[in-house]
Amino acid sequence: MLPDPGKTRTRTLRSLFSTGDIFYGWWIVGVAAFLLTLMSLTVFQGLGTILVALERQFGWSRTALSGAFSLARVEGAILGPVEGLLVDRIGTQKMVLIGYILMGLGFIWLGQVKTLWVFYASFMTITLGSGLGGWLAIIALVNNWFTRKRSFAMASAMSGIHFGGLLVPLLALGIETFEFHGAATIIGVILLIAVGPAVKVIRNRPEDMGLQPDGDSERLSESVLTEDEEPDFTAGQALRTPAFWILTIMQVASSVAIVTLALHLVPKLTDMGMTLTGAGTVVLTYTIVALPSQFLSGYFADRLPKTLMI
Repeated sequence: MLPDPGKTRTRTLRSLFSTGDIFYGWWIVGVAAFLLTLMSLTVFQGLGTILVALERQFGWSRTALSGAFSLARVEGAILGPVEGLLVDRIGTQKMVLIGYILMGLGFIWLGQVKTLWVFYASFMTITLGSGLGGWLAIIALVNNWFTRKRSFAMASAMSGIHFGGLLVPLLALGIETFEFHGAATIIGVILLIAVGPAVKVIRNRPEDMGLQPDGDSERLSESVLTEDEEPDFTAGQALRTPAFWILTIMQVASSVAIVTLALHLVPKLTDMGMTLTGAGTVVLTYTIVALPSQFLSGYFADRLPKTLMI
């Protein structure tokens, strides 16, 4: 009887990443943070830098460029439920692979852009990829691997969003050195190269490797579920609760502020006379302030009531 290739790969991964008492889920968190760093730098924290580079190179109006970013947000809102369904159906591993390949090809296409409509099309491709394999898929993955330590694990994974901000000066330097076309092409190639090793580490659930969430034994895991069991809602039931809509409104409000800052701060600073690299350093500064608070919030959210943390 031939050995099962899937089980063989799982045993290889467990032996490769079994360092002392480190639970494999923390390796998942590390990969998640790495992937979110790449995504954050290219389609979130670095948006303002990309906007200025396009404006300078092609002379397109800021209104026309902002339109593409606005359409990208609309695309994400429309596809969000579909992306969630796909994560449940085909798993995070495949979603990340598909999403980051689309992002990589989108950036290579963006590196060839000469007209505004091609910019719109390539940027929508990038946004589609980041939606399929980005934040939603990666946070769902971390959610599968942790129960008691879920908040800290999610906060650690989401630190990648801030690490992306730390790299904005490097992005600005790359654009100034290689011009926008060269920098976009390099980003695309990096995304295509990085996704392969990352998805080899990803496993959708701890049960796929014969493990339990948080690295607990099966007996402990069952007792934790009994003690801390939470009500399980269907999508329809959740939509009929006030809490769902309150959290949605809060998320929308905070997203408007954060995305506006990411998109328009660097252009505003360059309008005031700063260099592109100097403006990137401002992003670096406020990211350094935000990074430790991310870990602190995750630490305390596992120990204090969530409503108090909010």
